[in-house]
Amino acid sequence: MQKLNPTQSAILELIKRFVERQRLVYDALKDLQPDKILRMEKQGSPKLWAKLRIKHAYDPAIGLWGDNDEWHYRLHGIGCHLTHTITGEIIGWDVGNRNHFDWHWFTDWLAWLLQSDTDDDIVTSIRPKFEYGGKYNTELYKQIEPILLELAEVGVLRRLRVNGTGFVLIADR
Repeated sequence: MQKLNPTQSAILELIKRFVERQRLVYDALKDLQPDKILRMEKQGSPKLWAKLRIKHAYDPAIGLWGDNDEWHYRLHGIGCHLTHTITGEIIGWDVGNRNHFDWHWFTDWLAWLLQSDTDDDIVTSIRPKFEYGGKYNTELYKQIEPILLELAEVGVLRRLRVNGTGFVLIADR
C-alpha cells in the first residue's frame, strides 16, 4: 500500500471516528424504526417487520432521542440525522453497511469538529489547511472530495457509485 501523506492520514483517522460515531444513529434507528435495522441484519420475519413498520408509521419524523433527549433526530428515507442539542454535533447515516458513510455528511461533521474541538492533536494539525464554516461548507466540500478519492485510489476507502456520495471504509487497512 502507498504511504499516506500527513493530511491523508489525518482525514483517514477522522473518517474512522465518524464511522464509529454513526453507531449512535444505528442505535437511534433501533429505537425509532426497528423494522429497518431488523431487515438489515436479517433478523425476525417479514411479518414482524411489517408489524413494526405499521406500529411506528405515525411516529414523528423529528423529535428528541437519547437517555436525556440530548439528540434531535430527523428521520429520512432509509436513514436518520442526529444533532446534539448542546454541542451541535451532526451525524447522519443510511441503513446498510456500518462502514459506509456519505462524504457530504462526513464533511459536515468535520466542519463541526474543526470549529469546536481545540484539544485534539489531529484536528489541531489540519485546521490551518482547510476553509470551513459558513452555511453550506462549500469550500470544505471542494477540499475534502479529492482527498477521499486519493484514499480510494490507495485502497483504504471504496467508492460506492461513480457519481454517488457514498464510500466504505475498508476495515482491515
